Amino acid sequence: MSEAVAFLERVKSRLLSTGWRKYGLGNPEGPNCLVGAAYWETWLLHGNTYSSWTYSANERWALIALWGFDYKLDDTFYSALEKLTNWNDEEHRTFNEVIARIDDAIVRLKEEEAA
Repeated sequence: MSEAVAFLERVKSRLLSTGWRKYGLGNPEGPNCLVGAAYWETWLLHGNTYSSWTYSANERWALIALWGFDYKLDDTFYSALEKLTNWNDEEHRTFNEVIARIDDAIVRLKEEEAA
């Protein structure tokens, strides 16, 4: 399993165990929005020392996979984060849709790796 897939698995596990929310990152104990879960998993992975939105290349690739592979790694990463945040916060959005999006991204990443 790649680091990007493992990262998304941790994000999914966090949402399943600590809960999901709209309109805000939440805190390390949850609940978290989709981007918040990614942020806190990154923070924990790096020894609780992250104080900014800094992601490794694998973590960036995983988050880009959540939106789709329409984005270049460096040029539009934060645009993808903004779009994911807006998508998460849409009025009709459900927890099941968020989990399904993570599952779909995991499949896309595995397909990319196998190609």
